[in-house]
Amino acid sequence: MRHMVITAVLGLCLTSAACSTAAAPEPAAVDPLAVVVPSGFKAAGGPGNGFLVAVPTDWVVLDLTKDDVDQGLRRAGLSGTTLEQTRQGLKALIPGKGVWAADPGSAARSPGALPTNLNGFCQAGGGKRASLLIEEAKRDLGRLKAEIVESGEVTIGAGRAVRITYTFGSAETGVKGTQYHVPHKGRTCVVTLSTDQDGRQELFDRIGRTVRPL
Repeated sequence: MRHMVITAVLGLCLTSAACSTAAAPEPAAVDPLAVVVPSGFKAAGGPGNGFLVAVPTDWVVLDLTKDDVDQGLRRAGLSGTTLEQTRQGLKALIPGKGVWAADPGSAARSPGALPTNLNGFCQAGGGKRASLLIEEAKRDLGRLKAEIVESGEVTIGAGRAVRITYTFGSAETGVKGTQYHVPHKGRTCVVTLSTDQDGRQELFDRIGRTVRPL
C-alpha cells in the first residue's frame, strides 16, 4: 500500500529529472487565458501556477502556493497513512507552484484507497522534440518498473502536446497514469492524472485537452 501511494504521487511526474524535460514543438499561437471550461467542470490553477486546467466540479482542488494541504487532502477523502504519504509526496510540487486535484469519492471505491487525482506544474525549458521526450520518459518509467501503454503527439485546446499513458503494478491493483506535456514560451507545463480504477481514460483525456499554459 505504501509503495502504491508513493508511486501514484511521485511516479506520476516520473522522476524530477523527467519532469524537467521539455515537450514537443511550441504550439500554435492561442490566447491561453481563453480556457474553455466544459459544462460540469471548473477551472483549476491560474497565473500564479502558470497554467489552467478544467476538472469536474465536485473535485477538490489544492493550489499548493497557498492552500492548506492537510485540510484539502481530508476533503478529498484521505486520512491516516494515506494522507501522510500523499502530503509528503506533494512537497515535490511546491517549488514548482503546483496544483493537485482529486475526486473526493474515489478513495472509498479504490482497491488501494487511492483517490483519482491530478497534479500539474510548469517549469523552464522547451523545444525538445516529442520523440526525445518520449524516449526519456520510457527510460525513467523503466526505472520505476512502469510500462508505457501509448505515447505520441496530440492536439489539445492550447495546440500540440505530448501524451503518455502508462501503468504501475498488476493489472488488478495497478495505477494507470496519463501525462500531458504542453510547451509555451520557453516553458513546459506537465499535467498528470492517475487512478487505480477502470473506466477513467475518457475523463482523463477530456481534462488533458483543457490544459492552458499562461
